[in-house]
Amino acid sequence: MKNVNKINILLVEDNIGDVVLITEYLRLSNLPINDIIVSDSIAAIEEKVKEKEIHVILLDLSLRDSSGEASVVAVAEMFPKVTLIVLSGLDNMHISINAIKLGAQDYLIKGDYDEKMISKSIQFSLERKRILELLRENDERYNIVVNKATNDIVWDWDIINDKMERADGINQLVGCLAEEVGNTFDWINKYIPKEDLIRVNEKVRKALDKKIENWQDEYRIIRPDGEVRYILDRGFIMYNEKGNPYRMIGSMTDLTKIRKLEAKISDQKINEQKIITETTIEAQENEKTKLGRELHDNISQLMATVKIYLSIAKNNFNLESLELIEKSYEYINIAIDEVRKLSHSLVSPSLGDITLQDALLKITENMNAAGKIKFDLQYEIADNIQIDNQKELTIYRIVQEQINNIQKYSKGRNVAINIKSQESNIHLTIEDDGVGFDSEVKPKGIGMRNIKSRVDFYSGTFNIISSPSNGCRLEVTIPA
Repeated sequence: MKNVNKINILLVEDNIGDVVLITEYLRLSNLPINDIIVSDSIAAIEEKVKEKEIHVILLDLSLRDSSGEASVVAVAEMFPKVTLIVLSGLDNMHISINAIKLGAQDYLIKGDYDEKMISKSIQFSLERKRILELLRENDERYNIVVNKATNDIVWDWDIINDKMERADGINQLVGCLAEEVGNTFDWINKYIPKEDLIRVNEKVRKALDKKIENWQDEYRIIRPDGEVRYILDRGFIMYNEKGNPYRMIGSMTDLTKIRKLEAKISDQKINEQKIITETTIEAQENEKTKLGRELHDNISQLMATVKIYLSIAKNNFNLESLELIEKSYEYINIAIDEVRKLSHSLVSPSLGDITLQDALLKITENMNAAGKIKFDLQYEIADNIQIDNQKELTIYRIVQEQINNIQKYSKGRNVAINIKSQESNIHLTIEDDGVGFDSEVKPKGIGMRNIKSRVDFYSGTFNIISSPSNGCRLEVTIPA
């Protein structure tokens, strides 16, 4: 009788003889009784008890206003937290079991007990009731935590019998009735995508095989309406004395809002990076155009003027200086030609005035005229594919940049440039038969980085295929 000093006992009995006998037994017992309240009916209990605290109820099953199971139910509802012992003149196991199921802690047969048995029954019943109350409070606390204090869905898996119990909320998470989810571990086969399912099953199996106590994984759930939920699932595995797993308890956390927010932030970062890249490319083009015009309009003109002066001097100068003037004249011609080429390469073509195909043909024709490397251009863009000016300029610059790389490093003799449309993408390949390089080694030059940054800006793909002595193949795909 822990936590009880003096107890008040309510005796519900309408037989005077039994009342006297039971009261006497109680007084002879070693129980710390404070008061014994007697009521001859269910209806009179409230008046008899009033505001007194009752610790034990002794209930006769044969009363004038109630009998049998109905009496147990009525008293248990009136005093749900009070220890209840049923008294009956019938030695009936069925009635005894039902009385316990309905809330009684013990069942005594009249005539078969004395003060010692009553004392022992009351003490044991008080302890059982105390334990039941603790269990009830813990269960109530558990339900509050599971269903109200947290959004996690707690689950309990009986591994041996493959039975799973889950807290409320699984139906809202999965998007169907709880019974449709089922009560076995195989429920995941219905709602988790195959690639996630294989990984989850493998991790659970490894945890069980290696006797690991804690397991967790993140996976997706595809609801019947098509909505995707992102779940963090964690479990604690229990093993018996032989080391065999028999139970796993865990919780499911819905990470959908967090993952969607992360995706949104990631998209924002990508858009910001695109803006930065676009601004950088635009600034580079503007600077190149400005520099190209300066070379063409100023330096080239100055050299042309010097050329005229030298021509005049050559015709009127003595023979000793003629050789120097001839060389100067030759060098000025070379410089003017180089400046013209440089200015043309720096100034972006007016692709609004000429087509991308014509601009690329002009590059390859100029390269073929030099005679060192043979360039072959294949251009197959469908008529229904419209490429905006900025993308045309991007493709032009990629071809230009790679041609410069080939001239500097490849030592090749032939270059194939292929541009074609497929579905809604533009595919560009530039392949040479030069010395190649190890494509696994990150290139140090700025040229490749420029190409990649231009491709990344349009969310395209960039790939280099090369190895020593096997040439190089550049592959670029950009959405049209």
